[in-house]
Parts: sequence; C-alpha cells; structure tokens
Amino acid sequence: MRDPAGICGRVPELVALAEAHPAVRRAIASGDPHAVYRALRAIRPRRGEEERETVEMLLSRRALFLRPLGTPPTMHTVSGIGTSLYGRDELDREAGTYVTTHCLAVFSVPVLPLGQYLVSDAGPATFRFYGRAPETTRVWAWRRAAWAIAALLLGSATWAGMAAWVKAKVDVFNPLDAPLRVTIDEQARVIAPGTRQRLEVPRGERMATVALVDGTPVEAIAFDAREPAAVLALNPLGAAPVGCGERVVRIADGAPGLDGGWRACVDQ
Repeated sequence: MRDPAGICGRVPELVALAEAHPAVRRAIASGDPHAVYRALRAIRPRRGEEERETVEMLLSRRALFLRPLGTPPTMHTVSGIGTSLYGRDELDREAGTYVTTHCLAVFSVPVLPLGQYLVSDAGPATFRFYGRAPETTRVWAWRRAAWAIAALLLGSATWAGMAAWVKAKVDVFNPLDAPLRVTIDEQARVIAPGTRQRLEVPRGERMATVALVDGTPVEAIAFDAREPAAVLALNPLGAAPVGCGERVVRIADGAPGLDGGWRACVDQ
C-alpha cells in the first residue's frame, strides 16, 4: 500500500482500516492527512462496535492528521477587527498542545473561521505552530454559513444600489385648490390640493402630463431625470413654494434655467 506521507507509521491502526475500506486506502495513497481524516469520518456510522471505537478514537486526535505548515497564519487586529486565534480543543496537558481556530473577527467576535491549527503557548499572546489540523464538521458548516450570509448581504446591498441608480425620485407638488392627476410614463397619481407625493421613475428623459381629475389639461412637461444624487421637484404652474436645501424658492414655469418648472433639489 502506497503511503507517501508515512501516516501509517504514526497511526498503525490505519493499516487494518485501509484493508477493510478502499476509501481509506485511497486517501492514504493520496498523501494528504486531511483526506485520511475525512475518509475516517465518512465510514464512522457504518461499522461494528470495535471498529467504531477505533475510528472515534482517531477522529478525536486530530494532531495525528496534521498538514505541514509553511508559514504561520497572520494574526493582527485593529479595534477588534482582524484575525486571531479562538478556542482550545483536544488539549494535551502532557505536551501542552491544543487545537485552536484561526478566525476573522469583527469587534472581537469571531465571524468567519479560516482554519484550525495545532499550537502550544510560547508566551503572552505568542504561539508555536505545529501544523494545520483537519476541520471539524461544525467549523466546516460555520464557514459555509458565514459565506452564505455574506453573499446574501452583499447581494442585498448591490440590489439596493442598483435600484437607487436606475430610479429617479420625483416630488410632485399640487399648488392648486383642486386635485391634480399627474402621469409620468404609465404611472399616474392623484395629488390632493396643497400636498405633494414622491414618485420613483426610470432615469432618463421622461414626459409628465398634469391634468385636473375631470381630464382638463394643465400642462405637459418633458424633463431629464438622470441626476443620481438629486430629487426632482415638479411644480405645476410654478405656484408652490419648494424647498431646495435651506432656501425656499418659487419656481416659475419657463423661468431661465429652471427647465419648465423642474428643479433638482437635495434630498432632505
């Protein structure tokens, strides 16, 4: 049986298990101690009592299945944000070693496990690393759950940003004593006298028609809704006071530079 990593010399119990389980034999031949650990975990529920005890004993001693470590993992935090080691599992009091989890932390709370290692204390906040340990099922599931939540949050933020980018906000004022029906593209709203409503319309060149509820036309205005950081104010007939930042202005229809009663205002 091929054993390029020499793991059977350190763990003689694997010889009998490899003879009984082709998956264990293939994992040993791969030279990857973590693959051997995963193969043992896969056969654990399916065998007799004596073999089960052997497998359980091996799975509880991850120090037997270490991958060689080139350089220790980075550990650095600023204001509780960064990477550090958390937890002490499988403590060997005689050797002074234990398995710990390297995590990304936010405000000193571990949120994403990056790997597990066999270490010993070498001083205050100082560690000696012996190798990378195979991950437990709990850590494996934790990492995937953390990535799934991160992907969900990123997707939600991206969707919200795209929605804000493709839609323009329009405040429609009714300065009259009668209700107005305002139609922008196919979106129609009835604005009560002396009030305003906010609409969201696709960005670009749009057309708004304003009429009384009985159909009497008031005006039709073409406008450009392409400013991503502004709210457009539609003031039919230029008759309502409209707040722009800290100033109150009365927009007159057709006044120079005001584009037929439209003005870009800061979203308050």
